[in-house]
Amino acid sequence: MNPKIVIVGYRSFSNLAKQALIDLPPWVEYEITEMPLQFLTAPDSVQNLQSFFETGTIVICGDRSASYLRKIISNFVVQIKVTGFDLLEIISQIGSKEIVVLNFREGLDSIEKIASLLNVRIRQIQFQDFEEASAILESLQEEGITDVVGGSWICEAAPQYGMRGHCYYTQNSMISAFQFAYNILKTYRTEIEKFAQFKTIVDMNRSGVISLDTRSKVKIISKTTEQLLGLKSKQAIGKPLHELIPSLVAANPTLLGNEPQYNLIFEHNHRKLAVDVVPVHTHGVTMGHILALDDVANLQEIEQKIRKKITQKPMVANYGFHDIIGSSPALQESIRQAKKFSRANSSILIHGESGTGKELFAQSIHRMSARHMKPFVAVNCAALPETLIDSELFGYEEGSFTGARKGGKVGLFELAHQGTIFLDEISELPLHLQSRLLRVLQEKEIVRIGGDQVIPIDVRIVAASNKDLLKCIKEGSFREDLYFRIGVLQLSIPPLCRRKEDIPLLFKHFIQSHERLTAKVEEIDLDLLLSYHWPGNVRELENVAERFLVLSEGEKLTRGTLRDLLHLALFPTSSLSSPIEDPEEEALSEAELIEKALIEANGNKEKAAQILGISRTTLWRKMRGE
Repeated sequence: MNPKIVIVGYRSFSNLAKQALIDLPPWVEYEITEMPLQFLTAPDSVQNLQSFFETGTIVICGDRSASYLRKIISNFVVQIKVTGFDLLEIISQIGSKEIVVLNFREGLDSIEKIASLLNVRIRQIQFQDFEEASAILESLQEEGITDVVGGSWICEAAPQYGMRGHCYYTQNSMISAFQFAYNILKTYRTEIEKFAQFKTIVDMNRSGVISLDTRSKVKIISKTTEQLLGLKSKQAIGKPLHELIPSLVAANPTLLGNEPQYNLIFEHNHRKLAVDVVPVHTHGVTMGHILALDDVANLQEIEQKIRKKITQKPMVANYGFHDIIGSSPALQESIRQAKKFSRANSSILIHGESGTGKELFAQSIHRMSARHMKPFVAVNCAALPETLIDSELFGYEEGSFTGARKGGKVGLFELAHQGTIFLDEISELPLHLQSRLLRVLQEKEIVRIGGDQVIPIDVRIVAASNKDLLKCIKEGSFREDLYFRIGVLQLSIPPLCRRKEDIPLLFKHFIQSHERLTAKVEEIDLDLLLSYHWPGNVRELENVAERFLVLSEGEKLTRGTLRDLLHLALFPTSSLSSPIEDPEEEALSEAELIEKALIEANGNKEKAAQILGISRTTLWRKMRGE
């Protein structure tokens, strides 16, 4: 329901309102209603008058009627004021030596002064209802009175009794009333918007939030608070805090003072909770308090996980371009471009499937750049919980939230100052943090959470993604302006299936710790590795090599054994040596299994190889008896 203004009065009053109506914005509704005197004075009508006006509606009416309406309706009533200047102007224009002013129920204070100023005899008469007003007009007609001044109903009725009616409401006073009503609605709307925003922020906050008024009674609680305290909002609103959380107030008598208090621990319903209490000050006066609650167990668990993930990554680049193994043209072209990019200072976006070595390239670029003596900070955007990634990237001041470290914390952007920050899986960054990151890139400065100090930073950003960011932009999960800001230079790393000539080199590199095994591998054909499609790229190849090393322990390293172990390392859940589900097949030899598969595949060797869980090349070799 939009805010509304209703103008109430008789026909003359309504016409004046239409002439004086100001331009109102679309969100303000208005209605001009003719409400004759009989409606205001009839007992049955008075009882139903409140239902005529909707909640939140502002009523504009005549000066005398306003005093009466305020007593019988709860809506805000704006009166059209009758000023001494208005009366002075009207009476001076009439030109009669005797004038009568008729008012509904109450008189005007300034009549006597105006009468002495104009040397005019002015009588002021009040009437209580329609019948009395008619009787007064009839009596005035008999006296020979020619002019009466009053509200809109008097102006309409006077000619019926042979008199001229003069309305004491002016267009200027009507415009002033409109403006006053609009200003009230604008303030009301602003407060409603602020409340809605505050309630939304409270409900979105992962901490439980309680808002108290000046009497320490609950005004608002968030959905998280309902879960933490085990109650519903309607059970808490209006209750004093000591009834809602008696254990907290009993243990902290000065809880609701004029100074903030942080990290207070208490128990409620056999649950250990932490709370921050901050007073709300307006012009030096405490208007209430805000409480932020968290489950201590959850805080400790999250803090431990985050610290573990962060400390796993050193703030240095350990790898360079010489550590990137491969001689394929596709890989060498990527290395050539990356070396060019390392000499620039622009942000870089690295595209590549999972496991292709995006961080290896990022570290290599940093090592060859002018920033090589400064920190290299790697952050996996998908590994950090959304609730903490903001504080980890940008840091926080002491006491800025429950569980905050004493003395605050330096963010990763500050740690990477004058160096490089590598944002892996940047597509997983929440949209609100994408906006903040964009600002950091544009302004080259940050502000810690809970702080007001602007901290300048000089950081080169290297971002990486295994998703198509242009597709993410279309889906609305990634900001287009951020994409163009981080992707000034773009580097694509080929998947392993596009550089198969590098597979033997990589495999031998991963098993080089076992010198005897490395020498033996030189004697066998690695075509099984070449025929595989490698969805996990280099990371998967490294895993296969590690599995091959473990399986080779204690084995007699013949060519046949090595081939079988290589097959088992590549297909650990599907091989000729896997358990056979059909008991009748347990006694079959390898040759008999191959023959059975060929019959099942109608002689199709590729399909037979799939049935056996081996490559087509291995099937050919085994059919030749190798």
